[in-house]
Amino acid sequence: MLSDQIRVHFDLELRTLNPANRDDIVINISVLTSVESWEQFRRTQNRSIVQTRRAWSSAIDCLLPDSE
Repeated sequence: MLSDQIRVHFDLELRTLNPANRDDIVINISVLTSVESWEQFRRTQNRSIVQTRRAWSSAIDCLLPDSE
C-alpha cells in the first residue's frame, strides 16, 4: 500500500511527529502523489514530467519537518 511505502521512505522525518500529525502528512503525500494527481498535472495542467516532479518535491518538502 502506498501509505506504508511513504511511512518507510520518510521514516526519519515522520518519527519526530505525534501519530495524528504523522497520519495527516502520510495521507497528504499519498493524495499528492496519486495516479489521479499525476493525470491532473500532466494532462489537465499540461505540465511536463520535470515540472510535475519539481512541484511534488517542493510540496513534500513543505509538508515534512526537518529530519535533524
